[in-house]
Order: sequence, then C-alpha cells, then structure tokens
Amino acid sequence: MNRRTLLIAATSAVVIASLVAIAAPVIVPFLPRQVEVALSGTIHTTPGTVDDLFAKTESGDSEVSHADVDKEYVIAASIWPWSLPPGWGFPRNRGVADTAGRHWDGMGVKAAFSTWVTASLEAVKAGNLTPDTANDLLDEVESAYQTLFDAGMLSDRSFIARSVTPLRP
Repeated sequence: MNRRTLLIAATSAVVIASLVAIAAPVIVPFLPRQVEVALSGTIHTTPGTVDDLFAKTESGDSEVSHADVDKEYVIAASIWPWSLPPGWGFPRNRGVADTAGRHWDGMGVKAAFSTWVTASLEAVKAGNLTPDTANDLLDEVESAYQTLFDAGMLSDRSFIARSVTPLRP
C-alpha cells in the first residue's frame, strides 16, 4: 500500500470511530438487551437491606425527571437486597429512552425490579440451575414482589400466580 491509501484508511477509521462514539449514547438504549449490556457493562451490586433500598430511593410521590429515574435505577441496582441470578448483573443503563409524560419517584426501583425479575425468571426457565438454586431464586422473587407490593410500588395481584407458581416443581 502506498502512503495515500494508508492515510485514507487511517482517516476513515478515525471518522468511523468518532461517529460511533458520538452516536453510542443515543443508539445503545435501542439495541437488544444482550448487546446493550456488552457495550455498557453492568452495575456492581453490594446487597443492602430493604430499609436501605427505601431510604436511598424513595422520597414521596413527587414528579421527577427522566434522569432522576435513571439515577434511582442505578442506586437501587447497586444495593439490591435480593439475590441475583448466578453470573448476572444489572445492566448499567435501564434501556429506556426519555419519553413524553410524567416520571415519578419509585419508577427507578420499579425498573430495577422489572429488569431483575425478568432475568431471574428467565434463569429458572432456562433449566441450568440446580433445583435448590432455582427454588431459592423463586423465593427471592416472591419476597421482593410482596415487599414492593406492600409498599404500594407494585399492583399486579396475579403476578405470583402467573409468573412464579408455574415455574415451581
């Protein structure tokens, strides 16, 4: 290759890398979850208590910004008090682009629950867990759901019957 070809190739690579870097924050939330996690990473979770979760995330029924919901999600995920599926971690981004409409305190915790419960139930459905591990994870899902339901954060009274009970042996 001559110098001109190398210069064009190097310039093209820099331009492409720059465009990807600029577009990534906008594009990543719309990618499939596995790709998004691979690009963004996961949140380090040091389990806290349920009291920690409520104390650090809940501040009433006030309206908040989309960024506040994202922040609450990260806080909740970093201290999530229930067991995570083996080898799984909360995605660094909750994967929701800013939407029109109101955002409320507690939406970040609900997003963390939704992300975690989906991963937990999928881990059990995959059948790669020991029966004891699968049962323990289902117990955790029930405990988390009941705790958040009792706190008024969740409202689907049939969730356990529809989503957890059918996975029990």
